[in-house]
Amino acid sequence: MKKVSSVTIPASVWQKTAKTIGLPGRNRVDPRVWNHLPIFQEGFILLEQLLQFDINILSVFLLVTMLIIIRIKGDRLSYSNGLFRSIIYLTGLGLVLEAVSWISDTYSGLTATVVNYTSNWLLVLVGPVLIGFWISYLDYKILLNPKRIRKLCHYQYATFLTLILLIVNVFVPLYFSITGDNEYAAGPLSWLNPLIMGLHLVYSVFLTVRHRDKTNIGVIRGVTAFFILPAFGTLLQLIHVQFLFTWPMLALAVVVVYVFLETTSGTLDRLTNLYSRAKFDEYLRYLKENADPFCLLMLDLDDFKTVNDTKGHQTGDIVLAEFSRMLKAVFHDQPMVARLGGDEFIVVMHANGPEKAIRNIEELRRMIAAAKGVPALRKLKFSYGYLENDPEASIDELLTSVDHRMYADKTRNRMAGEAGSETGKVW
Repeated sequence: MKKVSSVTIPASVWQKTAKTIGLPGRNRVDPRVWNHLPIFQEGFILLEQLLQFDINILSVFLLVTMLIIIRIKGDRLSYSNGLFRSIIYLTGLGLVLEAVSWISDTYSGLTATVVNYTSNWLLVLVGPVLIGFWISYLDYKILLNPKRIRKLCHYQYATFLTLILLIVNVFVPLYFSITGDNEYAAGPLSWLNPLIMGLHLVYSVFLTVRHRDKTNIGVIRGVTAFFILPAFGTLLQLIHVQFLFTWPMLALAVVVVYVFLETTSGTLDRLTNLYSRAKFDEYLRYLKENADPFCLLMLDLDDFKTVNDTKGHQTGDIVLAEFSRMLKAVFHDQPMVARLGGDEFIVVMHANGPEKAIRNIEELRRMIAAAKGVPALRKLKFSYGYLENDPEASIDELLTSVDHRMYADKTRNRMAGEAGSETGKVW
């Protein structure tokens, strides 16, 4: 690439750049002053180079804005958010290193060569570190098991391999080399890093598909974004090497992931992936305002406190998550399944009579009895109450009525010492 030297700045270039950044036009500055002062020339050329990376600069500002939003929301202490912030930091670092490597390549001298080599060396390393944290984040979003992620070293095995090869690269060019005139030259293993990142992205799709019964639509959309957008950016960069779209597309993918996976707290319950209480209230108001017919089915786990006290809260969380998955599977054709809080759930059903609710309840009991892998789940019992909407009743009155019916069923279960389904009464 072209090196910096004492050159005359063309009037067209000066005017275009001056207009972009708001400097005086060349017709108001003596060109002999600018073209004979190297410090102004180099400053001008550096500024012109920075303008070539405006998409990188914009992407960095976008990531910084996201960090500020995360700080304002106060979610910094969650494990999921910690992983996501690491992804933001690494993506921002990649954007900066990419710009530095290209700019330093246009200069000559020992300092420029060292900066060029170091920035490219770090850029190669950041890739597998970033993709490892992305897989860790996805793994946690699906399985909610931080111990598993720590045991897998945050999926950084490729990073360890890359680091070893980069150390060797200092002596024997494997990934790249910087020539005597400070130009980048690809090495025989330059294809390895894109292959590693591609395989990790494919694994993210595999992980999502394998655990699709535990995966909500937000995770699927996030995986799709993180897979397609960087691939599209890389394709553009392969078509024309001057199109630096890979890292900016990664930044865009991070934004999309944030939208689908980190801003759903008001819509989805984080533990169960069911709709939240806030979303349920909003939907119920909508149904009442439009006078749409509907039914409510409220469920509450019997003696769930015993599970937490004897098995621990982590087991209790697993039971809640598995019960919610089954609940969503059984009532998949209904408008909404939500968690009201604790071990209490509610289903908004179409107004098609209590018979449908009875069949669904029996199917749910069979699924629980046949559950594998979670012994505490197979012993789980629950109570429920069913109520058809009364157009004259308020939302609070409806919820109070269905809550009373659910607790009446719980009382019958406690007195009978068995599940309430045999009574056949849900209303």
